[in-house]
Amino acid sequence: MNGQKKWSREKIREDILYLSRKGISLNAGKVCQTHPALFSAANSKHYFGGWGEAVEEAGFDYEKIKKRARQRAIERLRCWSRKKIIEEIRKLSLEEITPVYERHLGLYSAARREFGNFREALKAAGLENTQRTYIKWSEDKVREEILSLKENGLGLVNVAKNRPLLYSAALRIYGNWVRALEFAGIEYTLLREDLARKKWNEGKVIEEIRKLRRKGERLNSGYVQQNHSALFAAANRECGNWRGALEKAGKGYEE
Repeated sequence: MNGQKKWSREKIREDILYLSRKGISLNAGKVCQTHPALFSAANSKHYFGGWGEAVEEAGFDYEKIKKRARQRAIERLRCWSRKKIIEEIRKLSLEEITPVYERHLGLYSAARREFGNFREALKAAGLENTQRTYIKWSEDKVREEILSLKENGLGLVNVAKNRPLLYSAALRIYGNWVRALEFAGIEYTLLREDLARKKWNEGKVIEEIRKLRRKGERLNSGYVQQNHSALFAAANRECGNWRGALEKAGKGYEE
């Protein structure tokens, strides 16, 4: 499960089984956040064309997985009482109330469950005159929001966490987040590569090499390429090649 790798249908199945053995949820929302490269590969039309299809191919009932995820979400909501909802709403500033569905999704969902809608919850909290803006999601609206995030330099990867309603709308309309990006003209694989390039620089490469040396790990190219592929790729990109990166880190090249 390291860095960049060569994907295949079999490799995707193996990684899904690995996640299951580790007790990690196979629900799309979770995997998209924790293992985006695997999620992207599974959604690629070259392999399975969807996360659910990949999970099914690995021998799991994806409908049951989604049902369990929904049940867990419901159980979390049960922790909210009307009193607690009103208390939490009153803690919000006016600036936080309008985008509450993005920043405080648990509160928003609980309020809808207990009061019917968020406006009624505001009334119960004595904030009935607070202005509230609702978004009607459509293909065009999802695309517009995605492009807005891109133009403003905001993240397009951890959207399930940072913009949960946009992410939910994208899943409902397009089937998965990768397809939503593609309809907006954004290639998910290229996006991940671009983020990787921004994360690494020469100083970061040298720092990571020195960390490996302090831990006593081998620094020959074959070992690093297999076990620290992101570092190896960054070293080649930022320092010309692995040998050059080792020299800059003050370590001789090893075969």
